[in-house]
Amino acid sequence: MRSSPLVESSASPSRHLSDAPTPRAPESGPQRRAHFDAWYLDVGDHGSPRDATRLAASEHRLEWHADGSGSVVVTPSEGDSCRTVLAPAAMRPLFSEPPPASARAMGMYLRESAAVDDATDPVQMMDAVADLLNEWTLPTLHQSAVVLLLAQMAGITSRGVAVDRLGRPGIGYLAESPMDGRFAHLLVVGDDGDRILAIETIYRGGVDELDIATPAVVRSIAWR
Repeated sequence: MRSSPLVESSASPSRHLSDAPTPRAPESGPQRRAHFDAWYLDVGDHGSPRDATRLAASEHRLEWHADGSGSVVVTPSEGDSCRTVLAPAAMRPLFSEPPPASARAMGMYLRESAAVDDATDPVQMMDAVADLLNEWTLPTLHQSAVVLLLAQMAGITSRGVAVDRLGRPGIGYLAESPMDGRFAHLLVVGDDGDRILAIETIYRGGVDELDIATPAVVRSIAWR
C-alpha cells in the first residue's frame, strides 16, 4: 500500500468546511461502536521503517457498552483475525459519555475527553476527532457538529477533491500546526459536507529516528 498522500486535484473547485449544508435530523443517536480500516507505516523493532513505501493495512471493529465491557476485532491484510473480548470495566475508552450534537459543546467535549493541550491547534483537534470516531459511530447531526467546529479553526485549508483509500471521493482539508510542523493532517469530508470519511497523517520531517523521504503518509484511517 502506498505511503504517498491521497490523490488530490488542484484543478477541482475548492470549498471551505463552513460551506457544509444545514444538518439533517439523525435517524438515531451516537452508537458505542466503530468500524474502520487503518494503514500504518511499517516500522521495525528499532524505530526504522522496514519499507518506507509500505503501509501495513488492517480492518478494525469495536463494540463497547456503558459498563466497560466490549469486544475488539482486528483483521490484518496479511494474517488471521484477532478477537479480544473485554469484561465489564476492562475497556477504558477516551470518550465514555455520548458526544454532543452542537459544535460548541463538541469542542469542549473533545478538549476534556481527549485531554487536548492546545484547543487552537488544528492538528491536535483533528487527532481528537480521529480518536472519537475510533470509538463512536456518529449520526449526521453529530458529524456536522464536528465539521462545523473544525470550520471555525484557523490553520485548516481546502485542498480540493481527494479520494480516500477505500476509493470514496470527497473534499480534502489540510490541518497544519502553528507550533509543530513535523506532522500535518489531511481530513476527507464527503461531498455533502456532513460525513467524515478519512484522515491521513503526513510526516514532513524533523524526527531524527524516522529516516524516510518526505512528505510521507505514516497513518491513514477510513471510517465505514
